[in-house]
Amino acid sequence: MVRIPQFPGSPKYVFPGNATFNIEFDRPNVGFACIDQGRQIHGSRKNFDLKIESNRFSGNATFTSAFDWKTNEIITVEESIKRQKQEIPDVFYLVELAVHDGFIDNHTLTCKWTGSHQGLTIKGEFQGRKFSQTEPSSCDELKSWEKFKVYVAKLIQDGHEFIFRGQPSNQHRLNTSFHRERRYDLLRYEAEACEHLVQNINAISTRQYNRKDSIDFGALLSLAQHHGFPTPLLDWSKSPYVAAFFALEKCSRPNENGDNPRIYIFDALAWQRDTAQAAHFADPRPVITLREFVASNNPRHLPQQSIHTYTNIEDIEAWIRLIEKEKNKRYLTIIDIPSSERKFAMRDLAYMGVTAATLFPGFDGVCRSLKGRFFPHN
Repeated sequence: MVRIPQFPGSPKYVFPGNATFNIEFDRPNVGFACIDQGRQIHGSRKNFDLKIESNRFSGNATFTSAFDWKTNEIITVEESIKRQKQEIPDVFYLVELAVHDGFIDNHTLTCKWTGSHQGLTIKGEFQGRKFSQTEPSSCDELKSWEKFKVYVAKLIQDGHEFIFRGQPSNQHRLNTSFHRERRYDLLRYEAEACEHLVQNINAISTRQYNRKDSIDFGALLSLAQHHGFPTPLLDWSKSPYVAAFFALEKCSRPNENGDNPRIYIFDALAWQRDTAQAAHFADPRPVITLREFVASNNPRHLPQQSIHTYTNIEDIEAWIRLIEKEKNKRYLTIIDIPSSERKFAMRDLAYMGVTAATLFPGFDGVCRSLKGRFFPHN
C-alpha cells in the first residue's frame, strides 16, 4: 500500500481555489480534504471513507463542515449558507460526494468526483502532487564558524530581525514532530491527543490549562513540545547563537558524505506581513503562522529565546520555496557549518554563556553541559 501524505491540488469545473487531500498513516481508509476558495467564500472540509486497492481508490464523503474566516470557527454548511446569503446568494455545498477512478503513488493523486445539487449532477476532477520531498535540501552557503559570526554581526548592524533554527544534520528537512509521525488531521489531534494531554498535565501541574483558551492552549503545546510531545509547532530562537548551539551540540563527526550541522534563518516578520496567518486548527488554508507563547511552567522558554511557527504543512521548506517563487522574494536562508569546526565553536559558545546548563535550567542541563565539556565526542 502507498503511504499517502498531503496532496495539494486544484479541483476543476465548479469553483476556483485549492484543496489538500490527506490520508494518515494509521487510518489508511479514512481521508479528508481541506478546501480553500479564498477570503471571498468560507473554507470547508470533507471527511471521506475510502477503499484503497494497490494504487487505486474510491470513496464517499461522510461529513462536510465550513470554516468562517471572520469568526475563526467551524460551522455547519447550513449556517455557512445563511451567513453568506447576502454576499453570495447562490452559494452551495456538495454534501453528498463520491470519488472514483482514483489513482495514487508516491508523487501524485488524481480522482474524479460526482455530486448533486437540486437534482443537478455535478462532476469534476482533482489533480494533486505530493507536497513533501524525501531528498535533503541544499544549503545557500557553507560557512566557517568565524564567517558565520561575521554574517550574524552584519545582520545585527543592519537592524534585521530574523528567527533562527539549528539542526544537527543537513539530511533532514524542516518538519514538525507532529508531521514526522505521518499525521495530518489537526482536528482529530486536538480532540483526541490534546484532550488527554490537558487532562494529564492538569493532574500534576499547579497551573491549570484550558484547551478552549488559545493563550492557555498555546502555552501548553509549547511546554509539551519541549518535553517530547508531538505538536504542529516548530521551535525557533530569536538568537542565532542559541540556534547554533542546537545545530552543533549533537552533530555528526566529520565525514565524507557532507553531513554538516545546519542553521535556518527565517524572515518571519516579512512572512507574517505577506502571507495568511491562521488562528485555528480548522483553518483549511496551507499556513505557516508565527506564534509567541507565554512561558508558563517552562523554564527553558526564556533562556532559549523561544518563538514558534505553527503549520498544517508537512514540508515547510517546500511551501516557503513555493511562496518565494510566487512573490519573487526571499524568506528563508540556509547555512551549513562544517562539522569539523564543532569543538572550537562549542567552546566559543561557552564563552558567550550559551551552554546546556544555561539553556536547560536544572540538573539535566548541568550534567549535559559537563558531559560536553569533559567528554567531547570530537
